[in-house]
Amino acid sequence: MGVSVARQTLSLTLQNSGTAIARAVGIDDAIVAGWTGRDAAAVEKHITELEALGVRRPATTPIFYRVSAARLTTATEIEVVGAHSGGEVEFVLLQHGGRMWVGAGSDHTDREVETYGVTVSKQMCDKPLAPVFWAFDDVAPHWDRLTLRAHVIENGERKIYQEGSVAAMLKPRDLIGRCALLAGTAGVPPALSQQTASQVLSGEAGGTGHPKSHGDLGTPTPAVPDGRARLPENTLMFCGTLATRGGVRPTERFEFEIEDPVLGRSIAHSYSVRILPVLG
Repeated sequence: MGVSVARQTLSLTLQNSGTAIARAVGIDDAIVAGWTGRDAAAVEKHITELEALGVRRPATTPIFYRVSAARLTTATEIEVVGAHSGGEVEFVLLQHGGRMWVGAGSDHTDREVETYGVTVSKQMCDKPLAPVFWAFDDVAPHWDRLTLRAHVIENGERKIYQEGSVAAMLKPRDLIGRCALLAGTAGVPPALSQQTASQVLSGEAGGTGHPKSHGDLGTPTPAVPDGRARLPENTLMFCGTLATRGGVRPTERFEFEIEDPVLGRSIAHSYSVRILPVLG
């Protein structure tokens, strides 16, 4: 019998109730959720921004794109083909060790390809992640107080690109639940498709409905005892972005963070873009 190997392994620091644990975390499936805003007007604004670039309207909102887990990276430089790609800050959710974790990432996307194929554009670029994640249970009580922020460097000047509360997007359990209810349809990862929606929502996929403790990772997040959904183990989801200041545009240096003003901390990361030539 073959040994199961994760499609991507990242060196992450998992912070749980003040304790920081360095772990090699295997990730099997990656999802990019789009059009996840709670405010329909804000969602429409972002759709209009992209329509101005020639991007067609999404078939549904929210929508869930598959992305290769191998595209996930904590590197400080990525390589792209052509000068038409850009980042956008998002909060990301990770299910690992029987618990859910939250961090920050950039859904770096090829804007030129996006005009004729959003799914393909998502796959064209690496997806940078900050290497630190917080236990979701630690921030859940004050979730809407968290802030996302991104800066770009343009002509040598550091400019604010995006800023706002995570309250602009659907709450994590709500977003995951919408994805789980689509199990078995296009746009949902195999990990979800292999479990029925009822299993994901009831916790049957975990046997008892409560995953076992995983040592120093702390008490596992309860497996949806109140009907809330959870991601399959070793799945990571990008959860939507904010409107930009000055319009969506290519970015060669991108800085992003998620801030927790209640606990007085933040997770930040930055990366540069090395542009490869287009020769035909």
